[in-house]
Amino acid sequence: MRVLVVEDDFIVRKGIILSLEWEKEGFEICGEAANGIQGFQKVKETHPDIILTDIRMPGEDGLAFSQKVRDAYPAIKIVILSGYDDFAYAKQALKIGVFEYLLKPVDADELLSVVVRLRKEIEKEQRKYKKEVFQQSFVEENYEYVKERFLNILLEEDSSGDEEITHTIEKGRRLGLNFDGPVFQVVLVSVDDFLLLTQNSKEERKELQVQIKETIREVLHLSEKDMVFLDKRAHFIVLLQYERANATNIIPLYQKIKEKHGFYVTISIGRVKEHVYEIQSSYREALQALRSRPYLSGEHVIQYTDGMKPGKGMFLNIQKRENELIQKLLRYDGDGVLSVIQGIFDEALEKHTDLEKLKTACIRVWMIAVSNLEEMSINPEILPEGNYDYLQEIDKYESFETLRRQMLRFGRQISELLASTEGHKYNAIIQKSIQYIENHFSEEIRVEQIVSRLYITPNYFSQVFKSQTGMNFSDYLNQYRVERAKEYLNNLDLKIYQVAEKCGYQNYKYFNTVFKKYAGCSPKEYRNRLSWKNDGGNK
Repeated sequence: MRVLVVEDDFIVRKGIILSLEWEKEGFEICGEAANGIQGFQKVKETHPDIILTDIRMPGEDGLAFSQKVRDAYPAIKIVILSGYDDFAYAKQALKIGVFEYLLKPVDADELLSVVVRLRKEIEKEQRKYKKEVFQQSFVEENYEYVKERFLNILLEEDSSGDEEITHTIEKGRRLGLNFDGPVFQVVLVSVDDFLLLTQNSKEERKELQVQIKETIREVLHLSEKDMVFLDKRAHFIVLLQYERANATNIIPLYQKIKEKHGFYVTISIGRVKEHVYEIQSSYREALQALRSRPYLSGEHVIQYTDGMKPGKGMFLNIQKRENELIQKLLRYDGDGVLSVIQGIFDEALEKHTDLEKLKTACIRVWMIAVSNLEEMSINPEILPEGNYDYLQEIDKYESFETLRRQMLRFGRQISELLASTEGHKYNAIIQKSIQYIENHFSEEIRVEQIVSRLYITPNYFSQVFKSQTGMNFSDYLNQYRVERAKEYLNNLDLKIYQVAEKCGYQNYKYFNTVFKKYAGCSPKEYRNRLSWKNDGGNK
């Protein structure tokens, strides 16, 4: 931190310079002068951060000198040292913008305290300046990004208060954006599956975005104050402030983009608004109009109407479809899987389900299919699309038909996979039922409890179980319980009726009958044989 000392008294000047260990404290005496004229010349030569100056000096006094410095170099901090306790001087010094006014003789510690505070103030201002320079540089270098980010905030955030609106308008003006009206209307241009079609090249995507923006401006004859930018969903947004859009004057834009760029687009139009804070409302209307596209046959330019408001008829009975899907998978029914997926889209079309809700349903279908294939000991990674992240992939689809085709393709891949693993057709059912028995054998178990978890009928379950195990479900359950009962009978501390209860038999006599059928002897006889063996009777 550089310090200049301006004082006409040689002894006082040297005293100031020698009174402190300036370098040790982080300062450098960059020069000295005997009056304001010499002092100003030193300022131009040495560029000090701090000036310590007397008031009364020959040629040019400290106040005149300070005024010149403040006018030419406003960042320099000035401390006036005066032997005159004169309020008029102090008042004038403060008016000039002098940082501190100290009376001579100045104590060294007091002077050090002042310059240290000055240094902190200077460092703070320098940090602030660097930050402002960086921000300005960032805005200049990334103007389009900053502008689009601001406009997206305008679309997404509610700002209806007068103060908020004024702040928004002012912030826009600093970015070169004006919101003068007289009207405000949002036109949304959605390129079908744009993110998906350009996912292999970000550079190509950016170039196409620029070209499409230029096409929009050219065809709609936009003025300078009309804005074209991208929202967070990669839709092209046109914010009109003068001309009013309608289907008639927008159709040429649809035709031009298709002809020039080869893309199919849907253009949706929000209603005209009279105030800046209603831009968000017009945007939401344009989005709602876009979401109705799958249910309007042949329409590519859609104007928002009251009938497009979200309401009843949007709910998909996805729980029922999920249960059907699990049932088809467990039966290795590939055609059934395809039928379930197609059914979801048929229902969505009938109920005019929002595309985002439909995407959510598709993601759930994908997750259920993959998790159940894994439980069936079928590795879903062998699917042709198995290495892709379906959760992100599905989100890129912007049209009903493209999403339907992709999900049916996924269904066909599952169907082929199920057909190729037909030898394991019943494994999942058997594994799940045996696991249930092992976890709940001490409780009452009925076939209905198991089939409700497998989403199949009791008759079908009985057929599958016997074909795979060679015995009826009830025989398998009783045999498993008897084997566990044998283990418990080894524990002589347990009464036989307690063993029966532990194995799911509340009726002791029935337990005796079942045990004798599968073990060839009663529980008591089985325990006696164990005792005889343990006593060495087999030797």
